[in-house]
Amino acid sequence: MSTIARTLRNLRKVGIRGYFHQLLTIGDTKAGTFIAKDRYGNKYYENVEQELPLRTRWVDYKDHEYSPYASLPASYNTGKNWKRSVNGLHRD
Repeated sequence: MSTIARTLRNLRKVGIRGYFHQLLTIGDTKAGTFIAKDRYGNKYYENVEQELPLRTRWVDYKDHEYSPYASLPASYNTGKNWKRSVNGLHRD
């Protein structure tokens, strides 16, 4: 939960549109430096000066219903947990 002063400060920095976008997606208002954008369109931010420890980095997902596991290839889980054999799949 944010304090009123922190919320108002971040509202001034990100604007009305960014404020409501953040409330709908991450449930908090944050302002920081844009770090990178990955191949899925997710944006990574950081604010070391004004955020509490372990809250200094966050991700703005391209899709609100984003699941990091949805972007993994189907063979990822198979190759990690199962061995392929001539007869089919066998558990390690």
